[in-house]
Amino acid sequence: MLRRLRRTAGGLSRFVYLSGELQMYVIDPAPYRSLPARDEFHRNDPDAIRLYRPTESGDLSIDRFAQVFRRRLAAGHTVFTVHLGDTLTHYRWLSRAGHTYVDETTNIEYRFPGRTRVTFDVCTHPSARRGGLRARGGECALREAALDGVALVHSFVEYDNHRTMRSVARFQFSYVGSVWSTRILGRLSRRASLPAGYEARSGGALITPARVTRRPSTERSLS
Repeated sequence: MLRRLRRTAGGLSRFVYLSGELQMYVIDPAPYRSLPARDEFHRNDPDAIRLYRPTESGDLSIDRFAQVFRRRLAAGHTVFTVHLGDTLTHYRWLSRAGHTYVDETTNIEYRFPGRTRVTFDVCTHPSARRGGLRARGGECALREAALDGVALVHSFVEYDNHRTMRSVARFQFSYVGSVWSTRILGRLSRRASLPAGYEARSGGALITPARVTRRPSTERSLS
């Protein structure tokens, strides 16, 4: 009975109050321009749809993955994939170049001070982790952005996504700012702390700027 009450209380607390932080990072891709192409990575390969299989809780279904894959390619985004035999072992998306980017998870539109590309939705099959695929895929994305003439590449990271944070640290991305989302009794509110030239919009409206007097905890862990 006590265990059941604790579970109920935990569920109620999550309903009453939920808060999250999405951090923005940036890097100059120019140093990666001279890297050789990696043969193990396939660019915009539709065969990835046939090879994809969900492996963990929260993964897209096969049909949903196919829909998202085709929609993103039609929108001009780029995907780098690796497969071993009949298994899709890794994929990484790179947005089309532009001054805006819409995060699919939050539906927040970001506006940048210059032409940029965003690396997003990175996934490695459990059987292929710790093999360096994530790092090599990051190099492929940065090389492509540099060859495209883009001066900046951005990445968005949830504050508690330690795997992506390690990748951000490895490539020495620089922290730009954060957007906080808070849901109290079902009502969502957002605040943003971004430098001049950047904007974050939700439903077309500018997200209210937040006054931040501390560096984010995740940035402290990278320095």
